[in-house]
Amino acid sequence: MDQALRASTLCSRARGLSSTVRIAATLGTLWVLLFALPPASAQLPLEVNGLRGGRHVGSAAALDSAPRAVLGLGYAYTEGVLDDGDSHQRLFGELAAGYAPWRFLQFSLGLDARYDRHSGDSGNDSGGAFGTQLATRHAFAIDPAFSLAARTKLRFPASATVSRGFRSVTPELGAIASYVFGRAYELSLDVGYRFDRSEESVASPAALSRADLLAASISRYDAALVGALFALPLGPVTASAEWSWDVAVGSGAPSALASPMRVRVAAQTRLAQRYVPGVELGLSPSARPSVDRPARIEPRLWFALSMGVLFERAHQSGPAQRAGQSEPSVGDAPLEPAVLELHVVDPAGVAVSRASIDLDLDGETQHAVSAADGTASLPLTAEQTYILRVTSDGFEAHEARIEGAGGRQTLTVTLARVLPEGEIKGSVRGLRGGKPVRARITVSPTGTQVDTNERGEFVIGVPPGQYTLEISAPGYEPQQRSAQVERLGVTILVVDLRRATK
Repeated sequence: MDQALRASTLCSRARGLSSTVRIAATLGTLWVLLFALPPASAQLPLEVNGLRGGRHVGSAAALDSAPRAVLGLGYAYTEGVLDDGDSHQRLFGELAAGYAPWRFLQFSLGLDARYDRHSGDSGNDSGGAFGTQLATRHAFAIDPAFSLAARTKLRFPASATVSRGFRSVTPELGAIASYVFGRAYELSLDVGYRFDRSEESVASPAALSRADLLAASISRYDAALVGALFALPLGPVTASAEWSWDVAVGSGAPSALASPMRVRVAAQTRLAQRYVPGVELGLSPSARPSVDRPARIEPRLWFALSMGVLFERAHQSGPAQRAGQSEPSVGDAPLEPAVLELHVVDPAGVAVSRASIDLDLDGETQHAVSAADGTASLPLTAEQTYILRVTSDGFEAHEARIEGAGGRQTLTVTLARVLPEGEIKGSVRGLRGGKPVRARITVSPTGTQVDTNERGEFVIGVPPGQYTLEISAPGYEPQQRSAQVERLGVTILVVDLRRATK
């Protein structure tokens, strides 16, 4: 490699390093501070960016709100692709923090670093590079087993100047569908599109050597992304298998078979409710494109170790009823037996006895009846999402989602009283002669419709409130009447219809 070009490249990387030192220091400080927080339960598999999923494929299943951090170290190898007996080795590290204040908003901030060494007939050289990324995920539960999520990612490769850094920001958009079956196994499908601008991080890509192009991991081509992740518990370990493919798009782009494809297997476990050690092994079966222009080439093999740490912001004394979190946690070890203590009351706070209580988990229902003081107890056997239903005569049915967790939890359920129905009664007759008229009565805003009988009479049951009635009959002009219905009251209307003029 030309010495001047090498010096220029290393100088550029050094300037790029300065732009990421502040982020590294911030994440490092966060890592140290979070160690002082109490432990939280883990949800597996834990993605390298601090959310749920694999390395390249995310998960839309529920994520608790505890902050989490992940540190990873790995080694990658790429066989000769430059036709000069070369080989390429890489050491890489990753540090990320993830947080989910709500299910519909999850985000992570990450820093990655790599050191590449090239050897071959043309000589040996080495160099390092840094990058940062910001990711968000917006997940929505369709039902207790199926979830959808939209995701975004912004990749900031190291660059020599601030302006070049902004031009090289690489956005990525995608969607995830996850299905949890058998209350333990999770399948996720991930599709997306990357608007790759990483080539802009280098002032003169054409001046880079072929070895530097390989190590730089930059591209001038966008990519259509597709991937799948399958996770399953094997005792205390959660195993996962992942397949992903970044199909290069654009004029002159490498063929689909030469685009980066990856197959990865991984395993994670949980230690002391706080630590999540993991190991992964991956390979890329892709054909190798010509290294004469910026295009991504994945390492042929890689191996990595990771350590995740989960934290809890504050102790929650009641059951966790987080809106929208309805999927089971894949691969979590069973928790200690838990008990849900219910207290059923009316709007005035008076205990409701003999209320029917059902706690449903994937079709398996536990049943209880509230005692004279309105209390009832039901066991929670797993960190899963339960459906709670409480019914009682004279009250509206109450339904809620309950997140199982260890320990004793208490919940007060306030049942709303059913408002007694009132009635609107009346008769419809012709204005001239007073004969009964067969008419149709439409009630707004309920939309209820009834027809009068042969005597022109009608009866409509409605809750208390204000209503508008529209009375229509063939050959008569339609008429509107207002009716105010009181609690347990009966409102009587006499309607005289005028003959329609021809």
